[in-house]
Amino acid sequence: MISKITVLSFNKPAPRWQALLDTYQKRFDRHRFEHIVIKEKGDSREATRKNASAEVAKKVPPAAKLIILDERGRGYNSQQFAALLSAEQNQHVCLVIGSSYGLELDKLPPHILLKMSDFVLAHDVARILLFEQLYRAVAILDNHPYHHE
Repeated sequence: MISKITVLSFNKPAPRWQALLDTYQKRFDRHRFEHIVIKEKGDSREATRKNASAEVAKKVPPAAKLIILDERGRGYNSQQFAALLSAEQNQHVCLVIGSSYGLELDKLPPHILLKMSDFVLAHDVARILLFEQLYRAVAILDNHPYHHE
């Protein structure tokens, strides 16, 4: 079972998306959920990636299962995603949506790469999709009727 979910993402969501994010965050009240927004810094692609990776490395909770959203990752369906999240008892799961220029993956703790789509997604869309799939995964694990096949 998941003990806590932390999502790390870059830059504040646009106001038009915030209400939808809030809707999903409220649904997690009985599940420990935290969304940490990191400000992107850097005057070049390389500097942004380096700074983003350093910030993520600092903010990943100790002993958390780290899952990084990346187009090179493996795709999961909703059932497989729920199983991935709950593979270990009392697991703290940390999911990361990288900077606009990605992350230096070799500078981060051991992690799993997760592909959300074959499409490249805007950060706000990726956040909404991730929050919904996290809620769905928790519903699957709790046998809640939100998810049905």
